[in-house]
Parts: sequence; structure tokens; C-alpha cells
Amino acid sequence: MWKKMIRMLCVTVLLAAILCVSGCGANDSSAETETTQAATTAEETESTEAPTTVEETETTEAETTVAETETTEVETTMEETESTEALQETEGALNAEAADASTGVQFGTNQNDAVLVPLNTKIYGTMSSGYYWCSFTTGSNTEADYRISLLDKTVESRYVEAKVYDDYGTELSSGKADSSGLVTTFEAGELSANTTYYVRITSDWDKEANFMLIIRDFNQITSGIKTSDTVEVASNKIVIATNMDDAGFAPVGAKIAASIESGYHYYAFTAAVSGEYTITLVDETTSSRYIQGIVYDEYGSEVSSGGKADSSGTASSFSAGELTAGATYYIRCTSDWDKEADYTFTIHEPEDAEVQTATIEEEEEDLIFSTPFEINSTTVQFVINSDEFIDEEAAKEAVEPVAEALLAYPDHSILIAGTTATDGTQESCVKLSERRAAAVKNLLVEEFGVPESQIETIGLGYEADPFERGQDREVEGDITSKFIESEAKKNRRVVIMDIDSEIAQEILAANE
Repeated sequence: MWKKMIRMLCVTVLLAAILCVSGCGANDSSAETETTQAATTAEETESTEAPTTVEETETTEAETTVAETETTEVETTMEETESTEALQETEGALNAEAADASTGVQFGTNQNDAVLVPLNTKIYGTMSSGYYWCSFTTGSNTEADYRISLLDKTVESRYVEAKVYDDYGTELSSGKADSSGLVTTFEAGELSANTTYYVRITSDWDKEANFMLIIRDFNQITSGIKTSDTVEVASNKIVIATNMDDAGFAPVGAKIAASIESGYHYYAFTAAVSGEYTITLVDETTSSRYIQGIVYDEYGSEVSSGGKADSSGTASSFSAGELTAGATYYIRCTSDWDKEADYTFTIHEPEDAEVQTATIEEEEEDLIFSTPFEINSTTVQFVINSDEFIDEEAAKEAVEPVAEALLAYPDHSILIAGTTATDGTQESCVKLSERRAAAVKNLLVEEFGVPESQIETIGLGYEADPFERGQDREVEGDITSKFIESEAKKNRRVVIMDIDSEIAQEILAANE
């Protein structure tokens, strides 16, 4: 009996032990499960929830908060500050000036990126392939006549072509300028008022080709003193150019001597009085057949078919046509010979203009610059609301001819006058334009060694600007409406002139 009870007790203990072992195993599995699940949950929480929560909280919220706080608030503050200061301190139009964050005109590569350019202003470019795009906006005159002048300045290329398109990509007109150096002018087409149009420029050459472009509004009435974008220095030496744009100015009444081997020579001259001018041409090389001269206007239209001087050495005189006072004309000389040929030419004013000619020559003899020279923001730009150049190297290149003239004539002095667009107060714009005129002076003194005593500066703002200006405000009756940034580019400039000239003396007297 007892033995039986003992056996049953042992079995019970053994079963309890087995159950205990089984229970511990189950707890370990549970622990592993809980650990695995916990790890999975934790990892998912950290890798899924954490990036979503933390990153979104830290990145999204922080970036949104910080970016919006720092970027939005700071940029807003800075933009508001700069915009406010710009309106108070400078001529404004910040976005447009900022977009041109380089020197000169930066052409677009497609119609959407076309850079807006001012009317009646020379625009220069250099291209090697593809297309260059620019745009212009017409004025409110519904009867305006728009024409485009194009010049290929690279003699090795075949041509440069310009085409005009509307907003829908429809071609309206086109024109080609060949490598002869002659300007080609063509009608832009029937254009609507207050509308933007696009110009696409291309070259057939696979190397660099230089070109010049002017979009003209023939009906635009301008007032003020004319300026030039080239330094016209009164000198007994004349630059012989291979194209109209680079032509040196030949004094009327003087005998000009040169040698030509091939291609074309271009000379410019300004008609002082209206009337019929005469040109006398002499071929001094007996081996050549002839030297030919043809007269053109600034649009590349032939004014006179010219004349030929043969190798007999006899002077040949021909009519240059009925010319208009104040207008610039061009003489193109060429030879039929492939070797060097010497020649001379003389431009004669109308016979009844002798007294006027003497007076004009006497006035011009005392001046370095025959025409005030301007540098505007289509060629050299300043940092917004500053007298710091965006590209100082480009600025040096622009003023180098001025430095050369001043160093060649140390007894002559110049006046540098700064002007602005019609935005902001006149007082603040005077200060800004004075600083920018001073910056040009510093460049001439520090980089080229021009004596400081040869240069005076003045700021004119916009109200005291006596020179031809771009119409940067659309005016209807007595109401001044929107600001036109493309035209404002022409008015952000410095103008350089002889300090003893009548123009400079009037400016100084009016701003004492």
C-alpha cells in the first residue's frame, strides 16, 4: 500500500518537473517573441515613425518653421528693406537688374529665356553655335514703325541672321547681314502696341562671330543731347575698320591717306550742315586698276553709288548725296587688286558752308571728344544700389579708350556725369549717380594711371539729365503709368565729355 502511494507520489513529482521545464521553455519563447516583436516594433517605430515623426517634425516643421522664419522672414525683411531702400536710394527695378547679374546683355538660348533689350540702343554679342534670343516691347503708339539693324563684325563668317517672332512662335520677318561689314536694316513686321516680340539670332559659322543689333522705333521722338557709344577722339590718326560699327571718324575737309590690300575699309563722318557733299578720291598705285568709294547712311542704305579713281593718278570727285545736318554717314573704300594699294580721299562740305565749317573746326580743335561718350547698363553694370562693378574687367575694357585719350592729351580734362532711370527720389538718385561716376574715375586713376586732376565727376540723377534718354515711363496725357525696365537700362549710365565743352560748362553751372 505504502509502496503504491510512494510510486504515485514520484510520478506526480516527475510530471510536475516535466511541466515546470515545459513552462520555462514557453516563457523563453515568449521572451524571445516579445524581444523580437519589441525590437521589430521599436525598429519600425524608430525607422518608420521616427523619420516620419522626427524628420518630418524636425525637417518639415523645422525647415518650414526655420526656413519660413529665417528664409521667408529674413528674405522678406531683406527684400522689403532693399526694395524700400532701393526706392529711396536708387532708381529701383531690382528684379530686372538682378537678372542681368553679369556684364552686358546675356542672350537667352530659347524664346522663354529671351532677354529684354531696350529700343534704339546698340546691343553686342559673340556666338559660335546655336541660337541667341532677345526680346523687345512695343510702345503704345499703334502706328509705330519698328526696324532692326544687324551687322556681322567677323569677316571670316558668311553671315549673321535675325528673325522676328510673336508670342506663338510665328515668324514675322527676317534679315541677313553678310561679312562685308555693311549694316542690314529690315522691317520688323506689323506689330501690335504694348506687346512683346522675340528676335532669334544665328550664324552659319562654327567659330566665334561678333555681331551688333539695334531694334529701332522710327517714330520715337527723342530730345536732349546726342551721345555716342564709341570714343570719337579728335586726332590726326583714324582707325581703319572692316565694318561700319568700328569705323573711325574722318574730319571733313582733311585729306585722309591709307593703304588697302583686300576687303573693305570703312570711315565715318558727321554732316555739320545739310546739303550736297563731295568726295575726292585718288589711287596712288599705278599697278592697281582702281579704288572705289561708296557712301551709306547708318542703316546701311546706299546714299551715293560713289566713284572710282583709276591708276592714272587723276583725282576723281563724286557727289556723296544730299546729306542731313547732324547725321552720320559712312564711306566704304575697296580695291580690285589683291596687293597693297595706296589711296587718299577728302570729304568736302557744300560750297556755301565755308564760314560755318571754319567755326566748327575752331571749336573742335580744343576738344578731345567730338561727341559725349556714354557707358550704359547694356554694356557695364553695377551691383544693385551700389557703385561696385558687377564685372570690373568688363568695366576696364569699356573705359580703356578714355584712359588712352586722356594720357595722350595730358593738358585736357574731362567731366564724368552719372545719370539714372526715373525711379526713386531725385535726391537719392543724384547721390547714387555721383558715386557711380566716382567709381569710373577711380578706375581710370588706379588702373590706368590717369592723373586725378584731369577728371571731375557729378551726379545728375534723372531730372537734371540733359542727354537723350530712354522712355522708361509710359506717359498718356498728363498721367505717368508703368515703369519700363528695358528703357531704363539706357538711362543708368555715365557720360564722359571734355570739361571745357559747352555741354559740360552748362551742366556744371546748372548744378552749382
